[in-house]
Amino acid sequence: MLLGVAAAAAAGLSATLSGCQSYGAHAGGEGLARMERSPEWRDGEFRNAQPMWNDMHLALAHGLSGVPDNEPSAPVPVARTDPAVLAQAAASGLRVTWFGHSSTLLEIDGTRVLTDPIWSDRASPFVWIGPRRWYPPTIALARLPPVDAVLISRDDGMDEIGRRFGPFDLALVEAGQYDAAWPDRHLGPEQAVLAARRTRARR
Repeated sequence: MLLGVAAAAAAGLSATLSGCQSYGAHAGGEGLARMERSPEWRDGEFRNAQPMWNDMHLALAHGLSGVPDNEPSAPVPVARTDPAVLAQAAASGLRVTWFGHSSTLLEIDGTRVLTDPIWSDRASPFVWIGPRRWYPPTIALARLPPVDAVLISRDDGMDEIGRRFGPFDLALVEAGQYDAAWPDRHLGPEQAVLAARRTRARR
């Protein structure tokens, strides 16, 4: 039965991917040259400096059987984001607004950086599979103020980041959607504390 479900899922994924187009376009010119100068660029692609370990068999078993308490049993209390507040500059010059998942608006001396924007119903490139959000976005995407940059984060050598650029006033470190079968995919609570220490974050 397990093999049948896995085969059906693989067939569905294959059918979906066959109709997909890649996001954006392939890099070329100076963009490609800049990528190739990166120390993480090897053999024609980006590679993690630290190898990742995951137990795919256990992850599949957990995914099919489910785990207890993996979803809230009651509606999650949510504070809506007031567009009028975001329209005004932060008095201190620094403001952080969390929208859920990894999506955060950082405002630093008038510069706005939006990190990891997720406004879809699922945290996935597909509409039919992937973790579904527990509440609607706290603000409509169209109600966001103009942003200066969009940052897609990675957990890009934390010791080196702390050494080269730290200490930091603030580190935004996720601790959710984790599992013992894939510890190198998402951070758990203990790893999140360790990441904050390694990046030399004050808060």
